[in-house]
Amino acid sequence: MPRRSIAGAKINGSTGGYGLSDMNKKIIKLMIIAAVVSALVADLGAFSYALSPWRQLTGKFSRGSEMEIQKREQPRGNKQGDGNAGAAAEDGFEASPVPKDVADRMAGGSYPADAGIPLDELRFIKVLYIDFDGNTRQGELVANKLVADDLLDIFRILYEKKYPIAQIRLIDDYGADDEKSMAANNTSAFCWREIAGGGGMSLHSYGVAVDINPLLNPYMRLSDDGSQIVLPAEGEKYLDRSQRLPGMIVEGDACYEAFASHGWEWGGDWTGMKDYQHFSKPLPEGAL
Repeated sequence: MPRRSIAGAKINGSTGGYGLSDMNKKIIKLMIIAAVVSALVADLGAFSYALSPWRQLTGKFSRGSEMEIQKREQPRGNKQGDGNAGAAAEDGFEASPVPKDVADRMAGGSYPADAGIPLDELRFIKVLYIDFDGNTRQGELVANKLVADDLLDIFRILYEKKYPIAQIRLIDDYGADDEKSMAANNTSAFCWREIAGGGGMSLHSYGVAVDINPLLNPYMRLSDDGSQIVLPAEGEKYLDRSQRLPGMIVEGDACYEAFASHGWEWGGDWTGMKDYQHFSKPLPEGAL
């Protein structure tokens, strides 16, 4: 069968008795070329259209990769459960079993040979905090594993609210001497010791109590002769709680609320004596 042009005429010979002039042949050729070019342009457009989403996709992937890196660098909540996990949190907040080098620092100090709590019941806790100059610092403390997650949450709240804390160091940096640590305004938790004034072991001995900015938040009780006993002695001028200085704990402030929201009790609420620096977590009988 003869091949036909798009105009319906035979390319060679004649159709229906009509011949094609040279002009008509040129027109037909031009029409064929135009059709071919149009088809090629359409194909290129389709190819470009198909390519465009890929470019967009790779562009989004690249930006997404940068966003993911930035996301990993942002503070994230610690999700380690009961404080038993040892994996480091990427936001500066971490609770882990007490490592050997820390145990060596504590040995004979906050953790004497006759300590009545197994070391594996304690957790080494790292937190970030804002000091009184507005700088971000890394702090460390030791506490009971039962309250480790509480403390991670609480100190994260204080950090986010920029609540000022002078320093957070192991009490062993002060020879496990509570009065020296308090005078240095050092925030700490675990230390195997008796309560101030004697009469039993402190809740700090079981790692369920924390002292915050103790110089600004002193301990006070009356002696048998009616005189005041203030610890640290340098903190006496801060017994006037109406001063409302930064880092001075008062009912309803960020520090008070952070601990209270996790079920901790404040020594500033006690009657008969005041321990403004002190927060402790009541635990069910037999938990320790």
